[in-house]
Amino acid sequence: MNLRTRNFMSTVVSVALALALYVLVLAVSHQNQHTFDLTQNARHTLSQQSADLVKGLERPVKLWVFLVESDKPGRQKAEDLLERYRQNNPGQFIYEIVDPVRRNSLATMFEINQPGQGVVEFLQEGDTTGGAEARRERFTSVDEDAVTNALLKLTRQKDLKAYFLTGHGEAELDSQEGQGLSGLKAAAVKEGYQTVPLNLNQDKKIPEGCDVLVIAGPRAMPVETEQQILEHYLSGTGRVFFMVTPETPAYWTDLLKKYGFEVPAEVVVDAQSEKPEIAVGQEYDTTHAITSNFQQYVAFLLTRPVDVGKAPEGAEVLSLVKTGPAAAPYPLAQVLSRQVIEFDPGKARPISIMAVGNYPKEAPEAEETPAAEEGKEKKATPSARIAVTGNVAFATNQMLAFLGNRDLALNTLNWLAESEDMITIRPREANSQPMMVSAPQMRWVGLVHILFIPLVVTLVGILTAMRRR
Repeated sequence: MNLRTRNFMSTVVSVALALALYVLVLAVSHQNQHTFDLTQNARHTLSQQSADLVKGLERPVKLWVFLVESDKPGRQKAEDLLERYRQNNPGQFIYEIVDPVRRNSLATMFEINQPGQGVVEFLQEGDTTGGAEARRERFTSVDEDAVTNALLKLTRQKDLKAYFLTGHGEAELDSQEGQGLSGLKAAAVKEGYQTVPLNLNQDKKIPEGCDVLVIAGPRAMPVETEQQILEHYLSGTGRVFFMVTPETPAYWTDLLKKYGFEVPAEVVVDAQSEKPEIAVGQEYDTTHAITSNFQQYVAFLLTRPVDVGKAPEGAEVLSLVKTGPAAAPYPLAQVLSRQVIEFDPGKARPISIMAVGNYPKEAPEAEETPAAEEGKEKKATPSARIAVTGNVAFATNQMLAFLGNRDLALNTLNWLAESEDMITIRPREANSQPMMVSAPQMRWVGLVHILFIPLVVTLVGILTAMRRR
């Protein structure tokens, strides 16, 4: 074999080995696909809520998105999003992107009015659509928030009711002002809650269908009949989300004391916070369902401490959220009168700003039957549940979107309503963070680009020319 032939054979073998290696790498990468989301708020990754929801599907669902063929960017964006859902449960999550013009009859059946809308429905085994009687939910935009909310509504067995107490200066449920709760209301509705205002002075009772009673920052005492209704509700299996304010009267904190919560007349000042009046919650009890997956901070404006006191026998009361070690309590009167506060490092310590309590009740004994015996272990012990925060502002419109405030508020609602499967970290909102450059900084940028860089290039060129000579 001459040299030319050997070189040819060597080239052929090298090319064959390179192709084989290329095919092997493709096969391995296809079987082990990994993506990396480098965006700050992980906007290209499904939230824990969305991923868990799809993984938990027990029946196949199909999601239809209606976008015209000419909308290439929109269709690609929708496919990228829906593929992330499908990867979490390929057997139960199916999707199809449809042109509403070409398949007008399907769009008419689903009552699609314009491109960008969609429908999700349960499928019968072997069917490509759910049929006329199928349970379905519509959504009006193709983004994670809309798709996940449609799936939540489709899979939730029943709507829950959250009643918001009124008549004592509480934060207003429908107010869109900074101190209002319209943002919390909208978020709760997306979770499947009906939100209803409740005035005990008029209604004279807490409805039987109340899953959670929210008392959002009362600033006045209830009348005697209201007190009796509330205390009767709590002595049973009531579920209360209580948010204190600096102005909350002593009656309310005395009531909470009976259930193991100490809310002293103090306000927390946090030296680690950019604004000391905003206490930053950063230590969580990860054994509790509400905060088991919490990794974000929460921000409480003018919060009172919420400590664990003497709880009723058999009850479990624990601190859920604490500040960092640089927070200190100061007398309420001193803060409300706007006196100058000098931070005392000697008082600094982690301070509890949220606590929860669980109060099991003995169920009334019933006559045992074989069926009852069989289901005895499955039936949960009835209990009352109370969650207390030292501040209502964290759940108001001005602060709900801060850090982990929204997740904390909604997780608390779900724990109180015994919907622990809904406790999660929700889809993140896409945000833009433009670089803010001051005038002096702009001058430096100009000098670097107009003077410094050209000067360096010129000097390098001169030095290179001199060396060659």
